Amino acid sequence: MIGAGSFGANHVRVVGDSPRAELKYVVDSDGERAREQAEQRGAEAATDYREVIGKVDAAIVAVPTIAHAEVACALLDAGIAVNYACAEGVCGTCETRVIEGTPDHRDLFLSKDEQAANKTMMICRSRAKSSTLVLDL
Repeated sequence: MIGAGSFGANHVRVVGDSPRAELKYVVDSDGERAREQAEQRGAEAATDYREVIGKVDAAIVAVPTIAHAEVACALLDAGIAVNYACAEGVCGTCETRVIEGTPDHRDLFLSKDEQAANKTMMICRSRAKSSTLVLDL
């Protein structure tokens, strides 16, 4: 997991709880945040994405938009499979509970019934349809 801020922390939780994946590293420029989340999930912490090159098979990149392409491309160039499904909203790792408001669902993950219920949304793709949207991050 590259990036452990608000969105990244959600990915850490989902991947850490998944029986289909092994969370090996939590990487964040804030070393304390990386260590805290890594310890909670039995993973190792790092402060630079380059530290995991050669040590992992795949990564999810949840860094600020300005750095996303640089990090994802460097990992891809190193032969690491990078989850960049955010363009389509198909992986489900950023599913977030809606507390108030109406989302404009733009993902391909939630069913039509789930979208109509407006109880959760994929924050990688969806936006606010109402003037206010409060989420449980």
